[in-house]
Amino acid sequence: MAIPIIGPIISLVNNGLTGFLDIRKEKTKGKLAVAKKYAEGDVAWELEQVRGMQHSWKDEWFTIVLSIPLVGVFFPQLVPYFAEGFLALESLPEWYQRAIQIAIFASFGVKLSSSAKKVWKQL
Repeated sequence: MAIPIIGPIISLVNNGLTGFLDIRKEKTKGKLAVAKKYAEGDVAWELEQVRGMQHSWKDEWFTIVLSIPLVGVFFPQLVPYFAEGFLALESLPEWYQRAIQIAIFASFGVKLSSSAKKVWKQL
């Protein structure tokens, strides 16, 4: 007698499990669609940034400015000035130092990974 009851119970559990899995599948599809939309937006934004930089001197300016100390340290009479300059830069507010870093990263198209962002925030 117990056997006829088992069939409907199994059917009920199976239908409930199937419904649950269908809901999960739809939620996953929705999340994937949202992620795809964000990714497409990021790519479009990056392409627009590259187009905007085609006629910009910002990259060249940063390259020149960052190269001045590199060349200057080969002239011993200038080394104390560069050392004092870097000490002065260290004394600037942290938010300003970060803003300069962000500007340089953006200029050269550097994207930080999430782990690099965590390390960078700790500096």
